[in-house]
Amino acid sequence: MKNILLFHYFGGAGGKFIANCLTYSGKVAFQNFKIAQEVLEKNDFFLLEQALLNLIPEKDQGRTWLDREQGCFQLFGDGINLVRTGAKGPLKFTPTDQLKNIWLPIMTHDITEFNNCLNYFSQDRVFTVLVHSTPGFIDLAIRRKWPEKHHCLDPDLYAVFLKNLEKIKFNFVFNNWNPLDSNEHYQITKLAEHLGINFNLNLAKNYINKYIEFHL
Repeated sequence: MKNILLFHYFGGAGGKFIANCLTYSGKVAFQNFKIAQEVLEKNDFFLLEQALLNLIPEKDQGRTWLDREQGCFQLFGDGINLVRTGAKGPLKFTPTDQLKNIWLPIMTHDITEFNNCLNYFSQDRVFTVLVHSTPGFIDLAIRRKWPEKHHCLDPDLYAVFLKNLEKIKFNFVFNNWNPLDSNEHYQITKLAEHLGINFNLNLAKNYINKYIEFHL
């Protein structure tokens, strides 16, 4: 049985920031199978931190953010994209069973993806997390990191996303989330507690500082 940590949020809302911070606990997988496996086998948190810091480009290279990003595909393999979208085809996965007793993060951005993942992993242990970020942060993130054609937050798409939340009950909710506000970071520790993880957020301070500095 896998431990699936299912994050749901509007694209750009900072969900991966939360998951990345929690990887410092050793109980949540970094979203790259080879790196996650090596970190766990060798207990090499220097390798982990370098991988996390490398995700964040210099400010003038912000548009390379998505090229550096690690995610569900890099952790689970091709099959997870078919699961999320509901497309048909052979489900090819990396052997995530080797990452024993840790949480495997999955990110979804619409109701269909979320439900598809819930259905597929119904025989596993699934913990759902809503990252309800402030529109201001989402807009900033899109402007700084996404390709030019996605120049800002689309209010119509955001309204649809919010409407669909009425159909979902989550195990944990990040309310008014803004990862640039350190006063809100206690919510990461609260999530860790709900997952049964003893976590000191100071372990992630270098990653957090670089993430905040990029956005300021």
